[in-house]
Amino acid sequence: MILLNEVLLVYSLIVTTILTYMVVMTRDLVRAVILSACQSIFFSIALYCILAIDIVLVYLPVAVGIYSVVFLYAIRKTEHLEKPVVGSHKVVALIVAVGAILVVALIVHSIMSGLTGWTPSKIIRPLARFIISRTINYYEPEFWTSSPEAITATVWDYRGLDTFFEITVFYGAIVGCLALFRFIEVIFKEKLREVEKLPKELGLSLITKTVCRVVFALISIIAINIAIHGHLTPGGGFQGGATYVIGPLLIMVALSQYFLRRIGYEERKLILLRSLGLIAIALVALIPALLGGFVFQNQYKPWSPYIGYPPYVDNVWISGSIFLFNVFDAIAVATGFCLIFLVLSIPEEYFKKLLEVKP
Repeated sequence: MILLNEVLLVYSLIVTTILTYMVVMTRDLVRAVILSACQSIFFSIALYCILAIDIVLVYLPVAVGIYSVVFLYAIRKTEHLEKPVVGSHKVVALIVAVGAILVVALIVHSIMSGLTGWTPSKIIRPLARFIISRTINYYEPEFWTSSPEAITATVWDYRGLDTFFEITVFYGAIVGCLALFRFIEVIFKEKLREVEKLPKELGLSLITKTVCRVVFALISIIAINIAIHGHLTPGGGFQGGATYVIGPLLIMVALSQYFLRRIGYEERKLILLRSLGLIAIALVALIPALLGGFVFQNQYKPWSPYIGYPPYVDNVWISGSIFLFNVFDAIAVATGFCLIFLVLSIPEEYFKKLLEVKP
């Protein structure tokens, strides 16, 4: 049975790689959507083979159904065939071929090394027992985190200071980036004049723009879902924020950074939102301490005053402070990444002009 599972896993991954190559190389967009749906089916089989059932239940209807309908609708509104780019197919073919070889090599190595074999154990390790007993545990509520998502609960409740310091390091990196681009105020004013002179329609082809607009909306919805459900399912604030920033990146590539600025993504607003997110995280962590409890205290503990955040509000499970941490962390991470990408996308000629002028 184990050998059959491994063979099916290898077969589905190889077919997935072949279909991916065909999707990249075809110029017929409708055919590309159909091949992409087939690729998603075989990839779902691979996920099933490694017992990622929860991912299959979400990935299959979204990748095969929703994405296909959205892309077919976008194609119907634009063009059926993609215009070829001279020389690009050779580079893509080389990249896909190298990737396919690496995937097959890793699969063969994993099977020959026995890495896919089952390793059942009747003994629960101490660390696993500790984490599981601290999630939803009505028998020992003095230790629980009120969150069924063990990793997120551990990160915020038992490693809260570490997590906060990691956020601080990320914030310091952004401050350093802004310090390097210290002429941002002058560049900002200069850029506003240039944006007003530029035509509204910039960027790539109509097909690319239409698809990127639709994908941007989908990415935003998925990112928000990852952030606000991080206390219930795998995910969290950092994951949600990092996922969200993919949308603005697509917009920058397809419709230019100037379009992004026209819809409100500006350095000043992003700095303000990021600062508010970090301040909110600090307040949520400090409020229990100010009331006589402990920093990052989530639920009531017998060795502290009866202080803690509610595990649910109006029958909606929020796991106390974990939901708030995830929301504010997502805001801080998303705005931070967007800020860096916007600053790095400033045209080089602006800096050349400014560096010629002595302050």
